[in-house]
Amino acid sequence: MSTYAKIHLWVTSDQLVPVRADYFLTSGKLQESAWFSRSKSFSGGNFVRIMALANPAPLQRDRG
Repeated sequence: MSTYAKIHLWVTSDQLVPVRADYFLTSGKLQESAWFSRSKSFSGGNFVRIMALANPAPLQRDRG
């Protein structure tokens, strides 16, 4: 079982390094997005060094 029902992943065409990802719930609602940067070559592969997450709409909390 996965945390997200669907993930859209954008990668570079030349080295297939992740650039962006959108994570969706089973309802189809966008839960959060991620941006990847500063990839580095290591042991024959490319690895992401920085990942930033953003929620499109923050969760509302009961303030009572």
